[in-house]
Amino acid sequence: MAEDLRRPRPGLLGRSLNLLMAVLSTLLVALLFSVLIEWLGMWLWWPDHPAERGQLHAQAMFRQEVAYLHADFARGLSAVDPVAFATATALGCYRALFVWFGVDLARLTAQAVRGTLANDFVVSATYVVMLFGVRLAIAVLTLPGFLLVAAVSACEGLARRDLRKWSGGTESGWLYHHAKRFLLPTLFAAWLLYLGMPFAIHPNGIFLPAMLLFGLATEVTTATFKKYL
Repeated sequence: MAEDLRRPRPGLLGRSLNLLMAVLSTLLVALLFSVLIEWLGMWLWWPDHPAERGQLHAQAMFRQEVAYLHADFARGLSAVDPVAFATATALGCYRALFVWFGVDLARLTAQAVRGTLANDFVVSATYVVMLFGVRLAIAVLTLPGFLLVAAVSACEGLARRDLRKWSGGTESGWLYHHAKRFLLPTLFAAWLLYLGMPFAIHPNGIFLPAMLLFGLATEVTTATFKKYL
């Protein structure tokens, strides 16, 4: 009777849709968070500094992130140009949010309220959206790094599992399940933190520690996997 009342586990399609919804919700939360933080900063953190007020602060962040991209992200093994990919992603985010019906709402609104405080909010939101696109492109470009770290960590973990298997070591299902649950949250947390940062930051400052944690979780997961299948 208990087995009949148990909820069925989702299949491959269901898990794929759940993962897609998790990714989209993470991106949406990061974008809303970054815009709200930028607007809040206009009131609390830099209202008395004309050089950093409103759209100038968001514009400075955008230019600094693009400078990081030009300086430290070269063309890799693939044919993707990081700078061109980030530029296309930034323009795509801008068009998706402001030019939905073929009308540049951000530009028209900024012109209508030019010289007012509302102009600062509109223009700063525009630069934040474009900055979000650049950061999203950089985050996507870091995925091969996560995969490489996961592959190396999995090899190390499987080697430890074999040593534990043939030496009569004990199993720890608690450690395995907790390490397994730590994998995707590590990736999503790094994306959410980087995409929502209210100041310019080098991508290595976020993604290198995240890759180390992701690799550690992968290594522990594979090392503590049950000895006998």
